[in-house]
Amino acid sequence: MDLSIIIPTKLAHEHMDDCLDGIAKCTNNCDYEIIIVVNPDPINKPEEAEKLKNISAENIKVIWPEKDLGIAGAINEGIKNARGEYIFVTNDDIRLKTKNWFKKYKYEFNELPNVGTIGFTGNDFGFGGDKIGSEDERKLKELGKLIEAVKNKYKYPVSDLQELCFNHTCSTFTKKSILEDMNGYDEVFWPYGQEDVDLGIRLLIHGYRNFRVPLKHIHYGDDFGISRSGGSTHNIIKERDKAKGNQHNVDIVEKNWEEFNNLN
Repeated sequence: MDLSIIIPTKLAHEHMDDCLDGIAKCTNNCDYEIIIVVNPDPINKPEEAEKLKNISAENIKVIWPEKDLGIAGAINEGIKNARGEYIFVTNDDIRLKTKNWFKKYKYEFNELPNVGTIGFTGNDFGFGGDKIGSEDERKLKELGKLIEAVKNKYKYPVSDLQELCFNHTCSTFTKKSILEDMNGYDEVFWPYGQEDVDLGIRLLIHGYRNFRVPLKHIHYGDDFGISRSGGSTHNIIKERDKAKGNQHNVDIVEKNWEEFNNLN
């Protein structure tokens, strides 16, 4: 099998149907499966649960853990059950808009040097709509200058490339073998927060690199804008999770970040 798409959720986000529809319409010319891992939700949602239980598509598998595994644990459960050579981890509030995206990402994955992950969040998106607003256009132009600088520095024959320290959990494309070598996502990051930053930094420590290549999509459920690359993104996420009181997770990432910086 070519591809396993893993979606961690809590009794189906309101945009799950849209998420699955986008995958079905845009994931062309490859043999793929979808693995939905449903963490228990303290809020009873019988209609949402029934909807997931009634999914009949042959290529969709729904897993029901007995306890809340957190995002990292849910993704790892998906990895254990995955049959695809490549894995795409995404959220239940993402709708893909680019057809044949798998062919493009597979090509980029094998053309770029020492790839650990490829992602798309931050380059080309709209919140709940297809059109990018004027403020986002301004940000995209600024980002375009950064991308051009990176391309000129590394001379990669890839369009719209951005290199950074990690890819978000909602958009991480990689190989199953790489995730297995890294022992998946670290489940100490429970229930969520920093698990994606931690994976990215551990990949860097092991000589891998993380890239971001635009993919047209809609992200319904978040409010972040154009992400910055490298340490700046790390600092933004760190401050966000400090505000949540998630200091334990921040401390772990700080330690890994220091280890990576000591290597360079």
